[in-house]
Amino acid sequence: MALPAGACPFRTRVDPANDGSEEVSDAADRISAEVLTRIGLQDLLTIRPAPVTAHCQSRSCRGSQAPP
Repeated sequence: MALPAGACPFRTRVDPANDGSEEVSDAADRISAEVLTRIGLQDLLTIRPAPVTAHCQSRSCRGSQAPP
């Protein structure tokens, strides 16, 4: 998908049989969100970029593409 960062869907469902599994998945997502919110873990429902740490600034973390 050619979407800007943060615009891609968290999950894509495929239902080739069109047997109603999308409705089941929607219900499961709703219930999961309710449970996570109830136990104080609602921040797990959103995606955030990882913070850049000093380690990630090092050449070894960036891989072989890093400039010298």
